[in-house]
Amino acid sequence: MGAGRWRLLHQLTIESMLLAVVGGLLGFLLAYWGVPAIIRMLPSEFPLPRLQEIAVDRTVLGFTLLVSIACGLFFGIFPALQVDRARGLQQGGRHGSAANRRLSSLLVIAELAVAVPLVIGAGLMLRSFVLLNEVDPGFRPERLIAFRMLLATPLDEHWQEHRAARVERMLERIRALPMVTSASSIHLLPLSGSQSGSGYYRTDRPRSTIGSGPGGEVSVISDGYFQTMGIPMTAGREFEPRDRRGSPPVAILNQAAARMVFPGENPVGQRLQVDWPVYPKPVVEIVGVAADVRHNGLDHKPAPCLFLSQAQAPSGMASLVIRTASDPAAAIAAVKEQMQAAAPNQGVQDVTTMEQLISSSLARPKLEVVLTAIFGVVALALACVGVFAVVSYSVEQRTREMGIRLALGAAPLSILRMVLGEGLSLACAGITAGLLAALGLTRFLATLLYTVRPTDPMVYAVATILLGMAAIAGCYVPARRATRVDPAVVLRE
Repeated sequence: MGAGRWRLLHQLTIESMLLAVVGGLLGFLLAYWGVPAIIRMLPSEFPLPRLQEIAVDRTVLGFTLLVSIACGLFFGIFPALQVDRARGLQQGGRHGSAANRRLSSLLVIAELAVAVPLVIGAGLMLRSFVLLNEVDPGFRPERLIAFRMLLATPLDEHWQEHRAARVERMLERIRALPMVTSASSIHLLPLSGSQSGSGYYRTDRPRSTIGSGPGGEVSVISDGYFQTMGIPMTAGREFEPRDRRGSPPVAILNQAAARMVFPGENPVGQRLQVDWPVYPKPVVEIVGVAADVRHNGLDHKPAPCLFLSQAQAPSGMASLVIRTASDPAAAIAAVKEQMQAAAPNQGVQDVTTMEQLISSSLARPKLEVVLTAIFGVVALALACVGVFAVVSYSVEQRTREMGIRLALGAAPLSILRMVLGEGLSLACAGITAGLLAALGLTRFLATLLYTVRPTDPMVYAVATILLGMAAIAGCYVPARRATRVDPAVVLRE
């Protein structure tokens, strides 16, 4: 009717850009509301620089609009350039070319192939997080609060006695509070992200060369620590008030250290030589064995650990751990008051509950799960919409064919099976390609997973079933519509 190619190109491009920009704005709004929600989910001490400055601002809006416009231009111009005037008149606008249908099918297959690794990755991360969340840290975190500090004591020739006496005075006054059931100290808290270490070896065997002998982590604790933390003793005893400077030096091993240094033997009563600079004597007697604690993180196996007495080998760092009879937050003010009474110039670095420390240790895996789940859900939704769009388009283009089939006696069920078969064949091709891609890509998640293999068959099976159900859902509506074609109307047209 006289329209030029440029006018058709202009019209199709504007339509495509409008769709792209509207979609981009909706995505921007989703991010505008979603990003702050994700940030609020993380603890304030989450180890990510300038975390609170992350925001969806004008720069993000501008980038979103540019990407949307670029997508609109590309996906609008490309099909417009394929317009063939003569073929369009011959086909009466009812049938897309076979090449266009093949291209649409290939795009849907590619979309499903991309969605499969994302959904499987989200499933692997989710299963790993669930298993990690069920890990026993080795202590009872409920109603347990910690006060971390650097001991402010004089650095004279009696500095070790000053440190030991300061911690003992504070604990003595805190233990007298009615809301406190027990209290003790450790120089570096479990799950705090740091730990000390040293070498130690048996005195009844020749010492190995330096750097090649046994050894492991070292924790400096006060008496009553294992009772306060709820860590069971598997052999021997805890440190007691009699274990002071001047008395025989003693130590406690955890089970991992006992297995390493004394395999198949009872460590209690045995002697170790310890390379610990401030220890008065290098040889200590093992008086107990404690259960293992996941000191370095819930996703780390318990490491061998040697416990030394704060009264005999005092550390300049101390974390007072206090178990209360009720809500620990109600005891903070009273505990601080007693600390100031015992040591007026002593400051506190921070106050935290052990439940908060556990939550902080799970913050990064939780963030990884949330992000991969978002990508997986979006990919799944896009794949489902893609299958629906292609099958709906195919049904629309083949309306005359289906009307004739029904007029010649074809059963609606056969039409339903035909359309579903077309959609599911695309889904099977895409899912198969995606599974092959996932086998190669998910291995890069191995360092982020806890006791879950990147090729976990359960996750792969669930992801395949989920994507298959999404594909069926995307096919069913247009397939159902195809069975309702009125043959009389089609033949009349």
